[in-house]
Amino acid sequence: MKPEPAYMMMLTKAHTQEEFIRGSMTKNPYSSLEIGPLMRDVKNKICHQLELLGLLEDDYGMELLVAGNIVALDLSVAQVMLSCALFFPYIYCLELLYIRKHELTSL
Repeated sequence: MKPEPAYMMMLTKAHTQEEFIRGSMTKNPYSSLEIGPLMRDVKNKICHQLELLGLLEDDYGMELLVAGNIVALDLSVAQVMLSCALFFPYIYCLELLYIRKHELTSL
């Protein structure tokens, strides 16, 4: 069996969230091998590191944005990375923005 490739991700807080979400993801870039295979794992990593424990079980309280698009949490990191590579072939590292869902209307 072929080993799972590592996808590198830059986890960045949306600039509109500075007042609402404390802290930042300081160890950028993150490897998909250390976080997990699903975008849900990425969301949970953000929640753990920023102590947003109330959002761990809530798949609707935080959105992940890639290239300005909301990403479904049940997608694999590989699917998202490969989809982005089709449109942005120069990408070597997936940049994700995280944002509290109820703040989307203020963007």
